[in-house]
Amino acid sequence: MTAYKPIDCHSHSQLELHIMHQDRLSLEWLDETSIRHLSIITAKDVLSIKGDGEYLIFDDESGHEHRLRLDKILSFAVKK
Repeated sequence: MTAYKPIDCHSHSQLELHIMHQDRLSLEWLDETSIRHLSIITAKDVLSIKGDGEYLIFDDESGHEHRLRLDKILSFAVKK
């Protein structure tokens, strides 16, 4: 896996707000093979792992929990 590149402060703050409000998000992201995905998720937490980066903890539409490195996120928006 490539070295972690921190995301911009504005995006990080927006994610934290969405977590506090338990918003459903449309999340576009890259997997470890650089394939794009679009998922509807509920953001639960941001986890910092020393030496490895920050991760978004989220539930997918089926209720399964996932962990995604923040620098793999391409975009996110509130799902209405």
